[in-house]
Amino acid sequence: MAKAKINIYDVATNALCGMLEEAGKDWKKPWKYTRHQNVSSGKPYRGVNIHLLNYHAHLASADPQETRAIGQSGIWGTFKQWNELDCKVKGQGAIITFFSMFEKEEKDENGKPTKVKIPIWRTYKIFAAEQVEGYTIPEADIGNPDEKIEIAELYFLGTNAILTRDDHAYYVPTLDYIGMPPFETFDSSDSYYSVLYHELAHWTGHKDRLDRNGIAKTIGNRYTNEYAYEELVGELGGLFNCINLGITSTPQESNAQYINSWLSALKNNKRLVFTASKDAQRIVDYTNKLNEEYQSDSELTLLSEAS
Repeated sequence: MAKAKINIYDVATNALCGMLEEAGKDWKKPWKYTRHQNVSSGKPYRGVNIHLLNYHAHLASADPQETRAIGQSGIWGTFKQWNELDCKVKGQGAIITFFSMFEKEEKDENGKPTKVKIPIWRTYKIFAAEQVEGYTIPEADIGNPDEKIEIAELYFLGTNAILTRDDHAYYVPTLDYIGMPPFETFDSSDSYYSVLYHELAHWTGHKDRLDRNGIAKTIGNRYTNEYAYEELVGELGGLFNCINLGITSTPQESNAQYINSWLSALKNNKRLVFTASKDAQRIVDYTNKLNEEYQSDSELTLLSEAS
């Protein structure tokens, strides 16, 4: 019997739409997103794979016949990787995808053979640490929910974004600064950083940074498709950065007005989830680079002061 072909665009779209629909039911509940990493390399899964793995874990948690907390540890591996660790896999794997270039020989306009590169998406399955025997899951480090998180403070500082105190959260592109209510006004440290990093995601869209249309070309006009898309990218970018820092992110209630348009757009354009996730990943890569440069400059300053 022929194996059913997986449409990764459908799978990814269903994953993100499912999480958005869950958020729309109760905006005070945190995103059910965890930082997922490979058991062998320790590297985090990126882009659209963040949605795929979190949604797989979400579906497993909703299954009354599944007693294991699949995906909650955030540690995954291929069947081969677990086998190499002398672990036995039990259960269905999660689908993830990666992008690669396929080289093909074609004839050019003069009839001469030439090699062209064709982009393709490949899929494969990985399995959570909760699905294997012979592996001890490390205990999670749970911080104080009422205290500021040092790594989140230092990471934001490393971007050199300007932060001012106000009674609500926003980013002003024309003046290029972020406004935020005081830390003490939030229910928890996680909710504070969820909002802060959502606004930082918008900050990266400035014309002198990543130059996204939703920031650079819709100033003063919130009622455009570009602005709604920017809010989706800002939500995902803030979420990805929070995952990156080990923070439990909460969806922004202010985005309730956009959720129906997001869902409609995602369902009508199955490639949109890849585009939005790619833009969100660029935000994380950009702020990571700023932090690397900041740390490098700080080290040089310390060296010059010591000499």
